[in-house]
Amino acid sequence: MKMGSYLTTNGTLPHPQGKDYQGLPKDYLNMCQFVGVSNTGFKESSGTTSTEKGKRYAIRHFVKAMVDMSHEVERRMGKRIDGISFGMSDDDRKNVEAVNTTSSS
Repeated sequence: MKMGSYLTTNGTLPHPQGKDYQGLPKDYLNMCQFVGVSNTGFKESSGTTSTEKGKRYAIRHFVKAMVDMSHEVERRMGKRIDGISFGMSDDDRKNVEAVNTTSSS
């Protein structure tokens, strides 16, 4: 599962001082997480027993990392993040259900 996100400030992407927008694709890819939720090693390290539980585990950790990052941006730049957009490479029905289950728990 690939999960990506971007943070917005007042509805726009934050623009770090001294950085041009050409670096944004690389920055975006650096924020992505690629998680092999059906991989035996991942299941062992995360303590999950099924792919669906692995998806929920990965989503929770990814969202926490993005929220933590937004707090760091606010601390460093003095800009409050007003939105986080989240997406996955495979938005099949089971992934949507995993997101809905994760966000309501």
